[in-house]
Amino acid sequence: DKARLGMLKDRLIIAAILISVVIYAVLAEEKIWFALLMAVFITLAAREWANLSGLQPQYCVIYQAIVVISMVVVYQFSNTILLYILVLTGVIWWVCGFVLVILYQNGWNWIPSNQFVKAVIGMLVLIPAWLSIVVLHERLPDGVKMVLFLLLLVWLADTAAYFAGCRWGKTKLASRISPGKTWEGIAGAFVACAGLSVGYIMLIYMQGAGVFLFLFLCLVTVIASVLGDLLESLFKRLADRKDSGVILLGHGGVMDRMDSLTAATPVFLAGIWLLEGKI
Repeated sequence: DKARLGMLKDRLIIAAILISVVIYAVLAEEKIWFALLMAVFITLAAREWANLSGLQPQYCVIYQAIVVISMVVVYQFSNTILLYILVLTGVIWWVCGFVLVILYQNGWNWIPSNQFVKAVIGMLVLIPAWLSIVVLHERLPDGVKMVLFLLLLVWLADTAAYFAGCRWGKTKLASRISPGKTWEGIAGAFVACAGLSVGYIMLIYMQGAGVFLFLFLCLVTVIASVLGDLLESLFKRLADRKDSGVILLGHGGVMDRMDSLTAATPVFLAGIWLLEGKI
């Protein structure tokens, strides 16, 4: 009907604008612009996470300020061992997040009820993600290509899962958390992302055993992106919210657009380090 078509049009326009801005920042000669853009997104997402955590409005502002200060501090010390500690802490958190999602799906809610503990969890979600994608962009020899590939991988996984789920979806992935997601949708995401990954491997002329290890990393990254989506859906369910916010017309909140990326980014960077023998 007209209402649904209008909403779809709004979603496509907003998506096109956001993607264009992000890609422009990724390709910008001054790499600091990408770091700043991602910092803006993280700061907006922090406000939404604070709301989901149940913090009062005055504490939400303080929480945003803490997140901003944290980004400044970790960036200043990103040339030290702190970088590895924070990224690996992010990966460890997502392993814990995976356990929490599995437990909730099977009837056990182990998510802390304390609003300040939930706020700390938000720091584990947001700060390692921001630092990981900035370091990936600025420090790796092919950082720009890597970031573009990672963004495309996450966006394609989400899009392919949606359309494959609409077309073939029957078996629920996590009915108690996100009833719309199906195993068939996830299978569609894997197939689409496998094709993208092979294309990227051919583009950069990767050869040898590294090809299979990189493909495996891409698979794990896609799984992490799904986990990021599920965990945010779980927190929204516990807060009785449909969306994390309303700032993006037709898309909900910033966190709704970044949830998959928050998990995928530290996992992908840690995997690259592992392939390069840095950890």
